[in-house]
Amino acid sequence: MVPTLLAALAVLLGSVAPGAALAPASGSVPDRVAEYVADGLTARLAQLYGPGADGTGIDFDDSTTLGTVTRVWEWSEAFLAGRASGSRTTTPDADTPAPVTLRNEWIVPVSVDSDMVGVATVWINPVNEQAELAEFAPDPKLAAALAAAPPEAALVRDDATHAWFAVTDSTATPLVSGSSGVTAATPLDRLWLTAAATDTPGAEESAPIVSAAVIVVAVVGVLTVSALVLVGMRRTARRRAGP
Repeated sequence: MVPTLLAALAVLLGSVAPGAALAPASGSVPDRVAEYVADGLTARLAQLYGPGADGTGIDFDDSTTLGTVTRVWEWSEAFLAGRASGSRTTTPDADTPAPVTLRNEWIVPVSVDSDMVGVATVWINPVNEQAELAEFAPDPKLAAALAAAPPEAALVRDDATHAWFAVTDSTATPLVSGSSGVTAATPLDRLWLTAAATDTPGAEESAPIVSAAVIVVAVVGVLTVSALVLVGMRRTARRRAGP
């Protein structure tokens, strides 16, 4: 019963309409996530990403420090569908889709000896409902970029373009542009993401490839049948000619 109520609450609070203030409270950090980051994250990083037998890895020693834990958001499916279909409307009304929705992820910039070394992503495992390390990106530039995001902004992760944005009210500022094509702060009603605006190849694009494949198969089939017919004709001729 409790998980069901929590899921319903997530649906109600998991997205924010365009133009609405993206308060940090809407992307708050659950106690279980905060406790895991404080008491278990560094040890887990050392276990999975520490120095190995080959000498590679990061030495998460006593100088390891963890930055601010920040909730991660993503573009809503409805918003991306609007970008792809050509809709530029982001006026906050009842019919306008919320541009962002919460992800089950929290990011933590990680430093060793005062130097940024990467970003840890924590999630709440839906199976055991415990906070766990989901992944670690050993990327100092990414860590520095995410750590520089304004605290009042929603930190949006766009997997399709490997980009990160800081969204405040109706503006998206790229922290990591990736392949999104966005290089400066952009109003949401003018935000065109390369991956979102490009549909999968249509029939007119894939037809030549399909046609070529069909032709190859057809040619092979014709040659095979011709060879079998020729062999049959030779055998028949030999039978008729006798010994």
